[in-house]
Amino acid sequence: MKIAVDIDGVLADQVSAALLEIEKDYGQKYCKSDINRAHWSFAGIEIWTEIARLLADPEYVMRVPLIEGSQKAIKQLCRHDVIVVTARRPNAEEATRRWLNWHFPSLTQYYHARTGTKHNIPSDVLIDDLDMNSRSTGYSFPASLELKRHRY
Repeated sequence: MKIAVDIDGVLADQVSAALLEIEKDYGQKYCKSDINRAHWSFAGIEIWTEIARLLADPEYVMRVPLIEGSQKAIKQLCRHDVIVVTARRPNAEEATRRWLNWHFPSLTQYYHARTGTKHNIPSDVLIDDLDMNSRSTGYSFPASLELKRHRY
């Protein structure tokens, strides 16, 4: 079985990392529970715009922490054909690959979802934190919920 695994929100705790940078750069402190919608904003800036800016910095990419339990989950999935999928912008690819190699050396297949959607991923299963991606691909459930439920 071919399994596609998203990076942000599944392997990498992008939101926590971005919130630390927002506090450092803008002096505004937020927590994950403050982010209640996909287009959440602070000081007139959308979180996705800020994350895109941050991802252009390779040092930031390397500081993004792991989602708790993600390494253990990937080890359990390795009997399958696992590919990493991301919609991160191309300017973050080199640092993203270094981050992946550091934390998940067994993940060597990389697929860039250039359109920002994940409906063309060549896989049987998608593990993603956004259920809209699971729905757009035709998968029957947001698989990241399965990872959280099982707590590998």
